[in-house]
Amino acid sequence: MNKSTREVGKQLEYWFAEELTKFGIPARPTKNSGASGELEDINCYKFICQMKVDNKKENVIIKHKDWIKLLNKIPVDSLRIPLFINQNSVNEKFVTLRAEDFLRLIGEKNV
Repeated sequence: MNKSTREVGKQLEYWFAEELTKFGIPARPTKNSGASGELEDINCYKFICQMKVDNKKENVIIKHKDWIKLLNKIPVDSLRIPLFINQNSVNEKFVTLRAEDFLRLIGEKNV
């Protein structure tokens, strides 16, 4: 039986939150994937995460309007890094972030 996109999305949220926690970054899926007053799909002090699942396509495409919507969720003066986490039809997972944020993360690990 095929799972709905919503069910697969919830699994992706739980998986990603668990993986972040393994690296010492506390994270948990939000109750309604960004609804109910929470800004994002995963509550985390370091990142602001938007999850997308496409059960029908192998290609991963982020619409610019969705990226801008994610950026607009970041509170003023916040250092949280926006992440777009996608899963395609063959269950491959991808994380997209700005190059500047990626380089900042690398710099933090090398200090």
